[in-house]
Amino acid sequence: MVYFDKSGRRIHRPLRRRTPQPDPNLDDAKTRYILKVAAENPRFTADEVYHEIHDGRRRHDITKAMVRYVLAKRRRTISVWPFNR
Repeated sequence: MVYFDKSGRRIHRPLRRRTPQPDPNLDDAKTRYILKVAAENPRFTADEVYHEIHDGRRRHDITKAMVRYVLAKRRRTISVWPFNR
């Protein structure tokens, strides 16, 4: 049974971030390593880069959140608007 309540208040649900913030111990060496693996495999997504690092190269100190964070920073944003505004 459904009740209709027209109280005027809107339902507020906080949005979750898609990618959690990486560990605070993300140093330059790990960043360079992630970018090196991504450059060697340019068609890989962030998850595939993570699996290459974790399973293929047996490095377990780099998390999936770190890989997503580093690769999201390097991605260029392309404007979809065609009129250069």
